[in-house]
Amino acid sequence: MAFLIVSFKSRITYRSSALFATAGSIIDILIKLALWTYLYRNSREMTEYMIMYTVLSNVISLFYINKIAQLIGDKITDGSITADLMKPYHFILSNYMQCLGELLANFLLKGLPIILVFSVSIYKHAGSIVMRQLPAALFAVVMGHFLYVLIFIIIGMSAMAFLEIWAIQRIIRDIIQFLSGAFIPLSLFPDALYRINLFLPFRFLFSFPLELMLNEWPPSAMWGNFGILSLWLILLVMLVCILEKYLTKKLIVQGG
Repeated sequence: MAFLIVSFKSRITYRSSALFATAGSIIDILIKLALWTYLYRNSREMTEYMIMYTVLSNVISLFYINKIAQLIGDKITDGSITADLMKPYHFILSNYMQCLGELLANFLLKGLPIILVFSVSIYKHAGSIVMRQLPAALFAVVMGHFLYVLIFIIIGMSAMAFLEIWAIQRIIRDIIQFLSGAFIPLSLFPDALYRINLFLPFRFLFSFPLELMLNEWPPSAMWGNFGILSLWLILLVMLVCILEKYLTKKLIVQGG
C-alpha cells in the first residue's frame, strides 16, 4: 500500500503534465468523434453508437497502464532486482502497487475532466447503454485490467532474454490498440481477421466490455466469454509464476 500512496502523490505533484495529457486526450476524442460522425453522417443510429463507443473506450483505457513492463525490465537490466528480491515484500506486487497508484492519479487528474467534458454526450446517448448488463461490463473491465497487467508483466520479464524491451512494448501496445477494439469495433473487421481475433485475448480489453454496455447479449454467450477470459487469466498467471521462478533461479545460480 505504501508503494501505491507514494506513486499517487508523485503523480499528483506533476499536475501540469497531467493537464497537457488531459488536453491531448480530449483533442484525440474530438478528432475520432468528427471522423465517425462524418463516416456515418447518413445514419443517426450508428453516429450515436460510435459517439458512445468512442467516449466509453477512452474512459476504459484509463484502467490500463503498461508502466509495469518498464519498471520490471529496467530492474532486470541494471541488476537492482537482486536487492528487491531480498526485501520483505513481493517483487511483482510492489511494482503493481506503484502502477496502481499512478493509475488512480491519472483517473483523478485525467479521467474525471474527460467525463465532465463529454458528460452532455454521455447523458444524451445514455439510453443506448444496456443497464442490466452494466455490472457485467464493469466486471469485464476489472478482469481486463488484470489481463493487461499480466501481459506487460510478461513483457517486462522478457528483459531476461532481450535486455531492451522498448520495441516489444511498442509492438504489443500497437497490436492491442488495433485488435482490442479500442478504436475500431471488431464487427467492422474483415471476416478472416475477426475469426483470427477470436482466438486472441486482446478483444477482452475493449470490445467485450463495450459490447456488453451497448448491445444485448444472450446470457450463454456472455458467460461463455467470461469463461474464456478467466482461462486466459489463469494461463497468464501460470506463465508469470514460471518466469518468476526461472528468474529467481537464474539470479541464485549466477550469484545475484
